[in-house]
Amino acid sequence: MVVIRSNREAMEEYFGLDWKQNIYEFSRIIGFSFEPQLEDDIKIELNPDRPDLYSIGSLSSCLQTYKSGKIREGKISLKKENISIHHARTRPYFIIFETENLSSPNNQETIYKDFLEYSDRVSESVGKNRSKFAIGVHDLSAIRGEIAYGPIDISEVITTYDGMTGKISELLNKHEKGIRYQSLYNKDEVVGVSDKSGIISVPPFFNTFRTRVTPNTGRMLVDITATSQQGLDLGFRLMAGYFVSKGVNISLPENYSRYLENIITKKIKISPDYIKKIAGIDAEEDTIFKTLSKMGIRYNDGYCPIPISRIDIMGEVDIIEDFIKGYGIEKVHEGVLKNNFIGKENEINHASNALRNIMIGMGFQEVKNFVLSDSSELAQFYTIHNPKSSDFSKIRQDLLPSLMGTIERNRAEPFPQTLFEIGDCIKEDGAQETSIGCIMSGKSISFDTIKGVLDAMLRAANITSFEIKPLNNDHFINGRSGNIVLTQNNSSSNLIGEVHPLLLEKFKIPFPVSFMELSLKSILINSNSD
Repeated sequence: MVVIRSNREAMEEYFGLDWKQNIYEFSRIIGFSFEPQLEDDIKIELNPDRPDLYSIGSLSSCLQTYKSGKIREGKISLKKENISIHHARTRPYFIIFETENLSSPNNQETIYKDFLEYSDRVSESVGKNRSKFAIGVHDLSAIRGEIAYGPIDISEVITTYDGMTGKISELLNKHEKGIRYQSLYNKDEVVGVSDKSGIISVPPFFNTFRTRVTPNTGRMLVDITATSQQGLDLGFRLMAGYFVSKGVNISLPENYSRYLENIITKKIKISPDYIKKIAGIDAEEDTIFKTLSKMGIRYNDGYCPIPISRIDIMGEVDIIEDFIKGYGIEKVHEGVLKNNFIGKENEINHASNALRNIMIGMGFQEVKNFVLSDSSELAQFYTIHNPKSSDFSKIRQDLLPSLMGTIERNRAEPFPQTLFEIGDCIKEDGAQETSIGCIMSGKSISFDTIKGVLDAMLRAANITSFEIKPLNNDHFINGRSGNIVLTQNNSSSNLIGEVHPLLLEKFKIPFPVSFMELSLKSILINSNSD
């Protein structure tokens, strides 16, 4: 949960004199908790799936849209801009954009305070303490000439936004932000954003005094640096979306035209029939248009363009979720499923429970790993093109990398370690398959050790006939691995072997490791027991 703290004065400024009632009613629609008991320390706890609402101003804009049904949407355009980007190893991804004039003095001051809090909160949460992306905010009127990004000389003297002067190398060790984000300091390369008059930002640490924003700032320049393309996309969408959702126009350098096209042209198809199927609501086109407009989503000719800041919207069901919130969840009536059969335990679940008892009886400890991960250690992963988080951007094909990772994370624990996991994997044809994987690591562990476990497990599952055919696999020692061949319905997942020393070295595991994996479907079909 992300916590926003405020006070009564700010609540009245954004939500009016009836702020308690307004926020309480809206919290029930959007889904967040609200604690107004202490008026000098009001807490709003937001779910991590709506980072576009991580400020009081953003919540207020969303509430105004909900009440009026009118979407305030600034434009995103391209302009001729001199910008040069030099290769940076530590944070290779970079983008900037400018805002138009923030309209009025009151609007300037409100956005100034709110946006700085918003950008910090997003950098800490979604940006993983600035390790994924970092935000720099500048007064555009103080920028001089061409913007450049790349490695900088850390012996150069600058003055930070809060008035501390010194060499960059000294400030990185003495300044509050340099100390706080010391783990991101790469002594081999420090990057910076500069204009004709000198350095304006040293991401992800601090900006300089000359371009600092104040309540009188009329136009802003926002720079975003990231360690991955996905991080850059998240940072840009949330920062640009903040201004666009408040009706403020922004512009990017024209060399980002292709990038911008990929970001803002995504649409999701929605139809009354699909809403009926998922939510059981008979909604006409006009109802869909008005309801989604309340939630800040446009609907036109059966398609919904994804609002740039709504990084939580990934498919049709996310649009349907917002439709239900806008329509009123109390209007969605429960129904009765029409069945003509009696329920029973799923076969795979039944087999899982039986195998779990067998493995625990043999002294193995069960572990659970995510089907999704960010592992790049082995090739047995499919990359997801639109992951919600880079931490879960790959999907496993088998259980070996997950169980090797578990051993790696528990190297400090006593050996031998005998673990098993029953979990899902995605195969080459896209099919989901549930398998059981067993891993053993210790000084005396060998192929024969895991072979004995295989014999015992299959006997307990009442499978009496199987053979092991030699297998050439880079992850196992040649001559000590093979495919487990059962009588019927064999799977490419059915394998056994002693893990290759090169793989042990990659995972920093000090002792030999043996592994086996079988498809539960294969075990079910070949088992003669219930």
